[in-house]
This record gives sequence, C-alpha cells and structure tokens, in this order.
Amino acid sequence: MATGPARDLLLQRLRRLRRRRLLLEAARALVAGLCLGAAAGVLAVGVEALLYLSPRWRAGLLLIAAAAGAAAAARILWPLRGGLPLRAVGLA
Repeated sequence: MATGPARDLLLQRLRRLRRRRLLLEAARALVAGLCLGAAAGVLAVGVEALLYLSPRWRAGLLLIAAAAGAAAAARILWPLRGGLPLRAVGLA
C-alpha cells in the first residue's frame, strides 16, 4: 500500500469527492421531493376543483401531497444516513 504524500493527497481528494457526492444526492432528494410534492399538490387541487370538497378534505389532500414529497426525499436520503465510506467512493 502506498504511503507518504501521494497517499495523503489521494485520501484528501476522495474525502472531497465523498462530500460533493453527498451534497449532490441531498440536492437530488430535495428536487425529487419538491417535484413529487408539487405534482401531488396539483393533482389534489384538480380533484378538489372537480368534486368541490369540504375544507377538511381539502386540507387532508394537501397534507397527503406534502407528505408524499417528504417521503420521496426521505426514501432517497435513507441509504446515505451513515455517509459514504472512502472505499465506496474510490471504487465506484
């Protein structure tokens, strides 16, 4: 195994790559959650426009739409909760 400055430089670059990859995954989760939440919100508004629901049902539909977006973001972020090991970043 390599030792010295070359190894330290490689580890530093892998750490930076790991950080960048985690940030990109977090951004992807945020965008996916927002898109799904917006689509579910539009669907909820369309259903409400067709059926003219009571305020309680309308609020419930919008809460479900928001929960769907949050669930999508959580589903993407869940595998990354412990971070990425350097070995996974280096061999990917």
